[in-house]
Amino acid sequence: MGEQWLSFVNAASLIARRSGVKFGEAETLLRGLIADGRISTEPNSEFKKSLEERYAIERAAKPESAFDVLGDAAARNHMDMAVADNPLVSQSELIELMNAADQASQVSEPSLDESPPGQQAASSQVIPLAPRRRNKRDRARQAITALWPEGVPDQSVLANDTLCRRVTEWLEKDCTERNIPAVDISDDTILRAAGRMK
Repeated sequence: MGEQWLSFVNAASLIARRSGVKFGEAETLLRGLIADGRISTEPNSEFKKSLEERYAIERAAKPESAFDVLGDAAARNHMDMAVADNPLVSQSELIELMNAADQASQVSEPSLDESPPGQQAASSQVIPLAPRRRNKRDRARQAITALWPEGVPDQSVLANDTLCRRVTEWLEKDCTERNIPAVDISDDTILRAAGRMK
Protein backbone atom coordinates (compact mmCIF):
# COMPACT_ATOMS: atom_id res chain seq x y z
CA MET A 1 0.00 0.00 0.00
CA GLY A 2 1.35 3.43 -0.98
CA GLU A 3 1.90 6.50 1.12
CA GLN A 4 -1.24 8.10 2.55
CA TRP A 5 -1.38 11.86 2.03
CA LEU A 6 -3.34 14.52 3.90
CA SER A 7 -4.21 17.92 2.54
CA PHE A 8 -2.38 20.71 4.35
CA VAL A 9 -5.65 21.86 5.93
CA ASN A 10 -6.50 18.34 7.16
CA ALA A 11 -2.98 17.84 8.54
CA ALA A 12 -3.14 21.15 10.43
CA SER A 13 -6.62 20.23 11.71
CA LEU A 14 -5.26 16.91 12.98
CA ILE A 15 -2.48 18.69 14.85
CA ALA A 16 -4.98 21.19 16.31
CA ARG A 17 -7.37 18.44 17.47
CA ARG A 18 -4.69 16.23 18.98
CA SER A 19 -2.77 19.07 20.58
CA GLY A 20 -5.59 21.30 21.79
CA VAL A 21 -4.17 24.37 20.03
CA LYS A 22 -5.81 26.84 17.70
CA PHE A 23 -5.79 26.09 13.99
CA GLY A 24 -3.44 29.01 13.24
CA GLU A 25 -0.86 27.69 15.71
CA ALA A 26 -1.17 24.23 14.17
CA GLU A 27 -0.59 25.71 10.68
CA THR A 28 2.53 27.50 11.91
CA LEU A 29 3.85 24.34 13.55
CA LEU A 30 3.19 22.29 10.41
CA ARG A 31 4.90 24.85 8.16
CA GLY A 32 7.93 24.70 10.47
CA LEU A 33 8.06 20.89 10.32
CA ILE A 34 7.87 21.03 6.52
CA ALA A 35 10.55 23.75 6.31
CA ASP A 36 12.83 21.67 8.57
CA GLY A 37 12.38 18.68 6.25
CA ARG A 38 10.82 16.58 9.00
CA ILE A 39 7.68 15.78 6.98
CA SER A 40 7.50 14.81 3.31
CA THR A 41 5.19 16.72 1.02
CA GLU A 42 4.11 16.61 -2.57
CA PRO A 43 2.17 19.04 -4.73
CA ASN A 44 -1.58 18.83 -4.30
CA SER A 45 -2.69 18.24 -7.89
CA GLU A 46 -6.39 18.15 -6.94
CA PHE A 47 -6.11 21.56 -5.29
CA LYS A 48 -4.31 22.93 -8.35
CA LYS A 49 -6.94 21.47 -10.67
CA SER A 50 -9.77 23.06 -8.65
CA LEU A 51 -8.02 26.46 -8.77
CA GLU A 52 -7.52 26.18 -12.53
CA GLU A 53 -11.17 25.21 -13.05
CA ARG A 54 -12.37 28.10 -10.92
CA TYR A 55 -10.10 30.50 -12.82
CA ALA A 56 -11.40 29.22 -16.17
CA ILE A 57 -15.02 29.67 -15.06
CA GLU A 58 -14.38 33.20 -13.76
CA ARG A 59 -12.38 34.09 -16.89
CA ALA A 60 -15.22 32.92 -19.15
CA ALA A 61 -17.87 34.73 -17.10
CA LYS A 62 -16.02 38.07 -17.11
CA PRO A 63 -13.92 38.27 -20.27
CA GLU A 64 -13.36 42.03 -19.95
CA SER A 65 -12.55 42.19 -16.28
CA ALA A 66 -9.56 42.47 -14.02
CA PHE A 67 -8.20 39.30 -15.59
CA ASP A 68 -7.12 41.34 -18.63
CA VAL A 69 -5.20 43.70 -16.36
CA LEU A 70 -3.79 40.95 -14.19
CA GLY A 71 -2.93 38.74 -17.13
CA ASP A 72 -2.83 35.01 -17.35
CA ALA A 73 0.83 34.82 -16.32
CA ALA A 74 0.22 36.67 -13.07
CA ALA A 75 -2.89 34.60 -12.35
CA ARG A 76 -0.92 31.38 -12.93
CA ASN A 77 1.85 32.67 -10.66
CA HIS A 78 -0.75 33.36 -7.96
CA MET A 79 -2.18 29.84 -8.38
CA ASP A 80 1.30 28.28 -8.21
CA MET A 81 2.00 30.11 -4.93
CA ALA A 82 -1.35 28.93 -3.50
CA VAL A 83 -0.54 25.34 -4.49
CA ALA A 84 2.97 25.60 -2.96
CA ASP A 85 1.42 26.88 0.30
CA ASN A 86 -1.02 23.96 0.44
CA PRO A 87 0.91 20.75 -0.27
CA LEU A 88 -0.11 17.21 0.52
CA VAL A 89 1.49 16.04 3.77
CA SER A 90 2.69 12.53 4.64
CA GLN A 91 0.15 11.14 7.10
CA SER A 92 2.47 8.42 8.43
CA GLU A 93 5.34 10.85 9.07
CA LEU A 94 3.05 13.32 10.82
CA ILE A 95 1.62 10.63 13.10
CA GLU A 96 5.11 9.25 13.75
CA LEU A 97 6.31 12.71 14.84
CA MET A 98 3.32 13.14 17.15
CA ASN A 99 3.87 9.67 18.64
CA ALA A 100 7.57 10.40 19.24
CA ALA A 101 6.77 13.74 20.87
CA ASP A 102 4.20 12.09 23.11
CA GLN A 103 6.60 9.31 24.15
CA ALA A 104 9.28 11.87 24.97
CA SER A 105 6.83 13.87 27.05
CA GLN A 106 5.74 10.78 28.99
CA VAL A 107 9.35 10.05 29.91
CA SER A 108 10.01 13.62 31.07
CA GLU A 109 6.65 14.37 32.68
CA PRO A 110 4.31 11.96 34.44
CA SER A 111 0.68 12.29 33.41
CA LEU A 112 -1.63 13.95 35.89
CA ASP A 113 -4.74 13.06 33.88
CA GLU A 114 -7.75 12.78 36.14
CA SER A 115 -10.17 11.58 33.46
CA PRO A 116 -12.53 8.73 34.29
CA PRO A 117 -11.21 5.33 33.12
CA GLY A 118 -13.57 5.17 30.12
CA GLN A 119 -12.39 8.56 28.89
CA GLN A 120 -8.72 7.79 29.40
CA ALA A 121 -8.77 5.07 26.78
CA ALA A 122 -10.24 7.44 24.23
CA SER A 123 -7.89 10.29 25.10
CA SER A 124 -4.82 8.04 24.85
CA GLN A 125 -5.46 7.86 21.10
CA VAL A 126 -5.22 11.66 20.89
CA ILE A 127 -1.48 12.23 20.91
CA PRO A 128 -0.25 15.73 21.72
CA LEU A 129 2.83 17.25 20.09
CA ALA A 130 4.31 18.54 23.32
CA PRO A 131 3.84 17.86 27.03
CA ARG A 132 2.40 21.32 27.70
CA ARG A 133 -0.56 20.50 25.48
CA ARG A 134 -1.52 17.25 27.16
CA ASN A 135 -3.75 18.77 29.75
CA LYS A 136 -4.58 22.44 30.19
CA ARG A 137 -5.43 21.95 33.83
CA ASP A 138 -1.97 20.46 34.42
CA ARG A 139 -0.40 23.58 32.90
CA ALA A 140 -2.55 25.77 35.14
CA ARG A 141 -1.48 23.69 38.17
CA GLN A 142 2.15 24.09 37.16
CA ALA A 143 1.75 27.88 37.10
CA ILE A 144 -0.12 27.89 40.41
CA THR A 145 2.58 25.80 42.09
CA ALA A 146 5.30 28.09 40.72
CA LEU A 147 3.48 31.23 41.85
CA TRP A 148 2.28 29.96 45.25
CA PRO A 149 4.48 27.02 46.39
CA GLU A 150 2.85 27.10 49.85
CA GLY A 151 -0.64 26.88 48.34
CA VAL A 152 -3.14 29.26 46.80
CA PRO A 153 -4.01 32.15 49.11
CA ASP A 154 -7.57 32.37 50.36
CA GLN A 155 -10.08 34.01 48.06
CA SER A 156 -10.48 36.89 50.52
CA VAL A 157 -6.77 37.67 50.01
CA LEU A 158 -6.49 36.83 46.30
CA ALA A 159 -9.61 37.39 44.19
CA ASN A 160 -10.45 34.97 41.38
CA ASP A 161 -9.86 37.50 38.61
CA THR A 162 -6.43 38.38 40.03
CA LEU A 163 -5.52 34.71 40.37
CA CYS A 164 -6.54 34.02 36.76
CA ARG A 165 -4.65 37.04 35.46
CA ARG A 166 -1.45 36.09 37.32
CA VAL A 167 -1.63 32.47 36.12
CA THR A 168 -2.21 33.59 32.52
CA GLU A 169 0.74 36.01 32.73
CA TRP A 170 2.99 33.29 34.18
CA LEU A 171 2.00 30.87 31.42
CA GLU A 172 2.63 33.46 28.69
CA LYS A 173 6.07 34.23 30.12
CA ASP A 174 6.90 30.51 30.47
CA CYS A 175 5.88 29.82 26.87
CA THR A 176 7.95 32.76 25.64
CA GLU A 177 11.02 31.59 27.60
CA ARG A 178 10.61 28.03 26.29
CA ASN A 179 9.91 29.32 22.77
CA ILE A 180 6.67 27.38 22.41
CA PRO A 181 3.24 28.62 21.32
CA ALA A 182 0.96 29.78 24.11
CA VAL A 183 -2.21 27.82 24.79
CA ASP A 184 -5.41 29.58 25.75
CA ILE A 185 -6.59 28.37 29.14
CA SER A 186 -9.99 29.49 30.35
CA ASP A 187 -10.56 31.11 33.74
CA ASP A 188 -12.79 28.15 34.67
CA THR A 189 -9.91 25.72 34.04
CA ILE A 190 -7.56 27.87 36.14
CA LEU A 191 -10.08 28.06 38.98
CA ARG A 192 -10.60 24.29 38.87
CA ALA A 193 -6.83 23.79 39.02
CA ALA A 194 -6.72 26.10 42.03
CA GLY A 195 -9.48 24.14 43.73
CA ARG A 196 -11.93 27.05 43.63
CA MET A 197 -14.36 25.47 41.21
CA LYS A 198 -15.67 21.97 40.61
